[in-house]
Amino acid sequence: MIPQHMADNFADAYPEELLREREAKLRSFWAGKGGRAILSLHDGSFPYRQIDDDDLIVENAVRTILASAPLSDAYLPWFGPDFGTISTAIYWGGEVIQPKGGNVFIKPIIHSAEQVSEHYPLAPEAGHCPRAIKLSQRIRERLKTDQIWARLPDMQGPLSTASLLWEQEDFFCSMYTDPEAVHSLLDQVTTQLIGMVRHLQSAMAPTSGAVWPYIWQPEDLGITITEDMMPLLPPSLYREFGLPYLKRMADEFGGVFVHCCGKFEQHLPALAASGIHLRGFEYFEPETRTEAIFEHLGSSLVYVPSTSPQLDISYPDYLQHLACVAPADMRLYFIQETSWPDAAANSALIRKLFIE
Repeated sequence: MIPQHMADNFADAYPEELLREREAKLRSFWAGKGGRAILSLHDGSFPYRQIDDDDLIVENAVRTILASAPLSDAYLPWFGPDFGTISTAIYWGGEVIQPKGGNVFIKPIIHSAEQVSEHYPLAPEAGHCPRAIKLSQRIRERLKTDQIWARLPDMQGPLSTASLLWEQEDFFCSMYTDPEAVHSLLDQVTTQLIGMVRHLQSAMAPTSGAVWPYIWQPEDLGITITEDMMPLLPPSLYREFGLPYLKRMADEFGGVFVHCCGKFEQHLPALAASGIHLRGFEYFEPETRTEAIFEHLGSSLVYVPSTSPQLDISYPDYLQHLACVAPADMRLYFIQETSWPDAAANSALIRKLFIE
């Protein structure tokens, strides 16, 4: 059944003028000229992340795109081919474990520094790339448009990908005992990620960010990666094994937006002094505080503020807290999905506190 708010074709849902206006609004925001905050909503009634049935993925993605059109003026139609956190590691051939109910993971193939030289990845065009490309093509064909922004599959950064390949305890210990092997793997991984992204961008253009967070970030504004290993390292190790490869990714693609859901305040001084072209951060309170990340990284970035269960307050109370501590020139990119609890009420509060 088609919801009452859903158009039955792309041209009616997204007239050319509407697409131009929304893109102009979003580009103005990224450029620091579009107000303090934006709110992007999309319909969550038709889930398609991390399922095996490609026909169902296409059907639900088409419905999501059509149903999302009237929800907010900061949404551009997108499709995110999400196959789990293994998409960057699968090139090396580890055993994939798919538990019932989701949360796919991959077994490490490296257990000592001596094994690093024994493993090499498939070509960047392999892995999950063909499936992602085919799905994006099918969705555009169904909607009779090339104006669907394709997201990249889950983009684990160099550190996170390496930690999926190398048993983590030995990986971290080897940073002390066998740093050359660690650098060798990180260099190989970074080269592979660059090739993978370049291939996907060329085959799925236009592209926008990765499967999470749901921000609109066209490729001329860099790429999105996950940097969830950062909180596990002390500052000295992150400076040596994290920053050089993050900078290489940023230099290659004209900037990087970073997702990190852990505590990384200890790395903010080094990030600020790194010379890395940071486009923005998704951070989680209380692990990383709004005041701290803004103090070090400033108003030139775009921030996606989030909260974890460790912050024992409701989301509305968190928004009130954020309104008190976020500086007036901190650019905030809010995301809501209609299937999330109290999405309508939370969206109204976001508009009241940060937009209106």
